Amino acid sequence: MKKCLLLIPLLLLAACDSPKKTLDGLQNEIAAYSIEPTPVAEKKIEAGFEKLDADIAKLNETGKATEAAALQRQVDTLRSRYDTARLAGSLQKARNAIHGFGQSVKNLGEQIGEVFKPTPTPVSE
Repeated sequence: MKKCLLLIPLLLLAACDSPKKTLDGLQNEIAAYSIEPTPVAEKKIEAGFEKLDADIAKLNETGKATEAAALQRQVDTLRSRYDTARLAGSLQKARNAIHGFGQSVKNLGEQIGEVFKPTPTPVSE
């Protein structure tokens, strides 16, 4: 009975570090990243991919090629989503930069217009 009680925490610990949990965490991280891309989120996502790559290598080493291939497909799908989120973020940044540049040009034009605006001359009576 004591041995069974000792195995339960070990099983729970192993389950907490499972590829499934990492996949689920990555899905959440990528969803959050697509809303607001941050360098911190990027690092967490990259770390998750590194962990999954290591898990796939372990599965291949232990002769579990079918499980490794299934996990690799899931990782590839997540990488595709992440790449799409990164591209969308880059496009949004470019759009914001272009908008900011356009606004600067508009403001500069208004300032130049003010400089060359004729000043009213007093009328002599």
